Amino acid sequence: MKWKTAASKQLESEGGAKPASTAAEAADDDDEKVCALDGSPFAMYYGLLQHQQNMLQDGARTGMYQHAFMANSADFSGATVLDVGTGTGLLAFFAAQAGAKKVFAVEHAGPMAAMARTLVAGNHLEDTIEIVASALEDTKLGCKVR
Repeated sequence: MKWKTAASKQLESEGGAKPASTAAEAADDDDEKVCALDGSPFAMYYGLLQHQQNMLQDGARTGMYQHAFMANSADFSGATVLDVGTGTGLLAFFAAQAGAKKVFAVEHAGPMAAMARTLVAGNHLEDTIEIVASALEDTKLGCKVR
């Protein structure tokens, strides 16, 4: 899968998959990378792929999310969806898989939004999933979501 390849490359550039348990430890591990983030503890933590990896590797959780989307595909079919805090975009991908016409995937952490864009492009879903690198309260969409 292309997303796994792109994610693996970012993990390698971050010094491997050694997880930091707090944003402070992440900052200590890689000051330059933290400086590239907006400085908020939230973005400092979730902006690092290693923390997204912890969630992605939880197969039971991820599988149940996908099952929920597919079991309710009638609700997503042709819909415009808003994914807040998209991270790697996994839930946006599930919404598209379930039939969403358009998914706005908002991510505050710039480096993670860039990773999500790479994953969307690698899976040729640019027409369906739009990554919005912004805080939700600063986001303006061109249409309504339902």
